[in-house]
Amino acid sequence: MNLRSLTQDIDKLSAADAVVLNSYARYILRKSALCALAAFIAICGLGLLELASFWLLEPTLSPAGAVAVLGAVNVFVALLVFAVAVLLKPGREFSFALTVRKSAIQSLEQDVSPTAGRADASAFTIGEAFVSAVVLPLLVTLLRNFKAAQSAKTELAETEK
Repeated sequence: MNLRSLTQDIDKLSAADAVVLNSYARYILRKSALCALAAFIAICGLGLLELASFWLLEPTLSPAGAVAVLGAVNVFVALLVFAVAVLLKPGREFSFALTVRKSAIQSLEQDVSPTAGRADASAFTIGEAFVSAVVLPLLVTLLRNFKAAQSAKTELAETEK
């Protein structure tokens, strides 16, 4: 078990997870915004259709017919926007991030597997078990705390300027 490659694989995995989360969050935001726009247009269209139906009860049909046509057009536009929102896919960067994540997980599994580097090994030795059960989680925690402390230092230094 190579500790350096293991920490690199953990860093790759955390970076890939961050990219996946960022990409998927932007996808959900775009889709929600388009659905909200479609809902707003539909509400305006329904209001116009309601107003037009009121005016249709009046003896003259010319103003009401125009409002009815505008309301129908608004509803049609809302349906088109909603259809685009439903058919929207996450994008190429999302699939690339998933591929990188899968690769990082595979290399991490290879580093941690008991047969990594040895063809005849069938189980962990006591030292490997201690390293995988105690040292690695401690190392990951220390690395995360170190990164958090570094980012806190840089933020503090930027606010003091």
